[in-house]
Amino acid sequence: MQALGTDIGNKLDSMYTSIGNRLQAEADRALAVEPFRGQALSRIDDRDHQVTIQIHEDVPPPAVTHVLGVALQHVRQSLDGFPRVLPGAREVGGIPQVRMALRELVMEPEAETRLRELDIDDGWERDQRLSGLVRMLNRADARYWDAFGSPEHAFTALQYARMTLDEREDSISPWVRSRLERELPNAATCGGVIAREVSRIGWAEADSCLASLNAARDQLRLHAFVDITPGSPARPRSR
Repeated sequence: MQALGTDIGNKLDSMYTSIGNRLQAEADRALAVEPFRGQALSRIDDRDHQVTIQIHEDVPPPAVTHVLGVALQHVRQSLDGFPRVLPGAREVGGIPQVRMALRELVMEPEAETRLRELDIDDGWERDQRLSGLVRMLNRADARYWDAFGSPEHAFTALQYARMTLDEREDSISPWVRSRLERELPNAATCGGVIAREVSRIGWAEADSCLASLNAARDQLRLHAFVDITPGSPARPRSR
């Protein structure tokens, strides 16, 4: 399969064809892949009768397969009626990143379960996430980053929850976890509560994903900034 001008092998061939066929049959949409520049590794754009998976142009060729695989699963989640995380009534700096972290905390593990049997390497993404956490800790001012109610606190708590839920990630970065607990203890405590609640509820189905997203939002009191809506088996929408 070709993606972003490079041959990424055949591990995603069947998945790409299956999801593309579903899009055409259920939503009258074609499926395409293209590069873009932005903050995320990937995003999904739906317009002009086409769903376009956009992958950051700086993702190295060996990492494209996993990034594309996760994005394909997000398209499938939309078709299956999984919930959507949307802007709330208020918007302040840092909240878009919080919404992204909230979505990834619950939706990414469900997507990963569909990729596990394909044995696709995600080492580059893990390295990027670890580097990002280190940069975050290097610049974090505890007066803001550890203050409940701030976007920085919410973002840090969600990152800690994700690290806690991902046993592989926790095993390769215990020193980052320890540093976060030491320097931003309130965020770590809140993240631990979120992780336990999400683990209890789960994410295997659309309903459990919705309940886990609501539980995390409730813990962080983000109702003014984050709207979580139940999905419906219909066309994917821009994320």
